[in-house]
Amino acid sequence: MEIKNLLNIKLDLTDFVISERADKKKVLYRLCGVIELSGEYPSNHYSAHIRVVQPGNASGKWYFFDNSEVSEVDEQSAINKDNCILIYQRIM
Repeated sequence: MEIKNLLNIKLDLTDFVISERADKKKVLYRLCGVIELSGEYPSNHYSAHIRVVQPGNASGKWYFFDNSEVSEVDEQSAINKDNCILIYQRIM
């Protein structure tokens, strides 16, 4: 799977969660953050894309954090070849 396809993936971990409840509920996660590594040792640099969700906007907005700079970006720019950590949030 190409990394650009990970943006809209909701991870369904229901089959991997042990539950004693008869009504085994879904366990779903959605991508909410990406940490990137750029540069080469010893001058590596980390930055992050974070999805901020507010009431009334379930899809949220993506922001790019780089040192003291923060800017709103489109969701397609959140996924690129420099991603090294994907962060998921439980939604169900």
